[in-house]
Amino acid sequence: MRLLRTGLLFAFLALIAVTPSVTAQEATPTPLGAEHCTVDPIDPDAYNAAIMASIPPMAADPNPTGTPADDATVAAVTDTIEQSIACTNIGDLGRLLAVIDPAYAPTLLGVALKDVPAAVEAAAATSVHDVPATPLVDDIDQGALVSRLLGVENVQVLDNGQVSAQATVQRLGYPVFQVTIYLRMDESLGRYIITNYTSFQVPLG
Repeated sequence: MRLLRTGLLFAFLALIAVTPSVTAQEATPTPLGAEHCTVDPIDPDAYNAAIMASIPPMAADPNPTGTPADDATVAAVTDTIEQSIACTNIGDLGRLLAVIDPAYAPTLLGVALKDVPAAVEAAAATSVHDVPATPLVDDIDQGALVSRLLGVENVQVLDNGQVSAQATVQRLGYPVFQVTIYLRMDESLGRYIITNYTSFQVPLG
């Protein structure tokens, strides 16, 4: 279980490493915690069925172009991104997957296709907390895997109906990174879910 949790989180963190933002480094918000991880967790059976019925996403363009989103869309997209960071911070992977498109989940889980159902079951089990949630720990440096969301900018509506946004993130004790996140509205849920991230690059500075 711990290896799955840490491996999934590394996959998530690896996908949020692009170019540092000088503006965002001036902000020092408190890391998002359980109070921002409020989405209902996945039902593992339904989520696994959705994965099997989905088509893996195409690679994301790190520099998408679209139309600036309205304030309501920006707020909804920001909430989804906050949920993803907060649920990651507290190790609630069942709620993290709830804001991830099932089509993208196998990539995020980073396991062989045959192991995806078990990985989803294990992720869902982390949403049942008998004690207060605690951050995951890096198996390599034993540091807490906690990140701050420093800002969400440049939210755009794309021609295909999806939305892109640039999020600036910092794992505590590490450099600031900026990542382009793609999202789509899930009509059945009434909220945005994440469909892809840009591939990571070595940060500058």
